[in-house]
Amino acid sequence: MDDARVPARRASRAERLIERTIFGSRWLLAPFYLGLILGLAALLAKFALRVVDLGGHVLSGGGNEITIGILSLIDLSLMANLVLMVISRGTRASSRGLTWAKAGSGSIGWARSASAT
Repeated sequence: MDDARVPARRASRAERLIERTIFGSRWLLAPFYLGLILGLAALLAKFALRVVDLGGHVLSGGGNEITIGILSLIDLSLMANLVLMVISRGTRASSRGLTWAKAGSGSIGWARSASAT
């Protein structure tokens, strides 16, 4: 295998402007993330209300009511975890820059500077 290194090329002014514009536009997502954080707080409040409601049914309610109450708590927990994953992955992705890279077909395009994980 040939281990020849491709010399680094300097980005033109237009390329740097495009990169700065794309990278700077990530701030347009900030209101969405703030809304998701508020939604997460709303899910927490709803979870607390459901726990109190379930506590009232423990002694007086039947097995079906308790089961449905527990499944409701699981549902809220899964939704909260999904919202948290979207927030954390989105903010992590927007904090990394884009770089020019050669694609497998030989064309040049935008590529993430870090892995998707």
